[in-house]
Amino acid sequence: MEGVTSYPRTSSQQLPKELNFAKILTALSKNSIYSQSANKLLALSNLMPNNGSKKDPAHPAIYPTGVIPKNLGTQEKKVYDLIVKRFLATFGEEAERETMTVKFDVKQEIFIGKGTLTTYKGWHELYAPYVKLKEEEMPDLKEGEEIKISKLDKLKKQTLPPKRYTPASIISELEKRGLGTKATRADIIENLFNRGYVQEKSIEATKLGIRVESTLEKYVPEIIDEALTTKIEEEMEEIRENKTSQEKILTKAKEHLTKLLNHFKENEDKIGAELSEANQETQDIQNTLGPCPSCKDGTIMIKRGKFGLFAACNKYPDCKTTFNLPKMALVKPTGKVSVGGYPIIEVIRKGKRPQELSLNPAENDSDLPPEKKKELKDIKSGKLKKKCPECGKELLVRSSIYGEFIACSGYPKCKYTDNSPFNGKKDADKDNESDKSTEKTVENADSSNIKKETKVTKKKVAKKKSKKKTSKKKK
Repeated sequence: MEGVTSYPRTSSQQLPKELNFAKILTALSKNSIYSQSANKLLALSNLMPNNGSKKDPAHPAIYPTGVIPKNLGTQEKKVYDLIVKRFLATFGEEAERETMTVKFDVKQEIFIGKGTLTTYKGWHELYAPYVKLKEEEMPDLKEGEEIKISKLDKLKKQTLPPKRYTPASIISELEKRGLGTKATRADIIENLFNRGYVQEKSIEATKLGIRVESTLEKYVPEIIDEALTTKIEEEMEEIRENKTSQEKILTKAKEHLTKLLNHFKENEDKIGAELSEANQETQDIQNTLGPCPSCKDGTIMIKRGKFGLFAACNKYPDCKTTFNLPKMALVKPTGKVSVGGYPIIEVIRKGKRPQELSLNPAENDSDLPPEKKKELKDIKSGKLKKKCPECGKELLVRSSIYGEFIACSGYPKCKYTDNSPFNGKKDADKDNESDKSTEKTVENADSSNIKKETKVTKKKVAKKKSKKKTSKKKK
């Protein structure tokens, strides 16, 4: 996207007046997708963007340069379209939405209903399809009107906990709290995952992560003080903006960090002992796959051997049950057990959709069609003889964690396989490679509210309407 948009790594929400807005819009008008919107804005007497509050001394808010892009990929087209339409919308007219609030008096219990409709689209038209606002129309009611209740539902609900953070939402939270910079926040989250402090897409702290936090809080609480980090970030920003001297800030930071590190050094052995214990507990949890299907008393654990990882019962040498694990893949426990009593694992391979597989390969052939299963059985028993279509050698049945498959007996010189998990799942892989939706956000600007309200009667129905004008702020 180089050349078709301005520098993207900016936190600014402002377009400076020095930009030639008319020139950019004129260039965009030559693109058939944006010509109508661009020409509509060019007809305005005054092109003034509705800027947001955030500033970035290094770069303005991202905007299209006007250069018509060529050979963009699917994802890049989506991002470019979002940037252009957000740029156009910031010049658009205010949008108006009307909200009707109705209060129902049911035996002196007040119930409230609300409905909101867009009465004038304004900048919404320029930002389509990224405006996601509900249109809910209330019935035409009169104040004091008695209405008949056709249905009454009695619901029992409990307060839900807050939603867990995702990598995207926690980066936004770090920005709100002034922690990290736009260049380092993504790396901070990546390090949390790489070091095993958090897991899953809906971020969940691991036992190791919780113990690290509690241990540091116990011995050196100042090392996890948000205020300290925020203060350092603010002072570094002042240096960049030439508001203070580098020597002054670095001298003060050195004194504070020396004191902090000395405190850490005093408790180093205690901290190390507690973190070592927490790390071992976390590894045991991550390596526990499930109950042993053979001895019933042991637990199948991930072990490391001479030729890599494998799964084995922890009751060895009394129980010598072992299983192969997939190579070049991340194996995670699921806590599930198959119908046959074998632990089920999650297998994650780079660029592939995660799979749940039984440690018993025979249980992983269930998705094969009946004719393929019969072919496998006949080749295995010797009833059916088939030649490799690539080298002419005899085909035989091999087995892996993914199940049984047909392969050439000339392996490793000939790597032909039939119905192998590496050949037969191309459609699933394509699904995994499908484009992810571009994150879209819509912000409504604060503006004056025009309210039209009637008095509330003691019973029956009361309603009020309010109109809100919104304008598109640059983000």
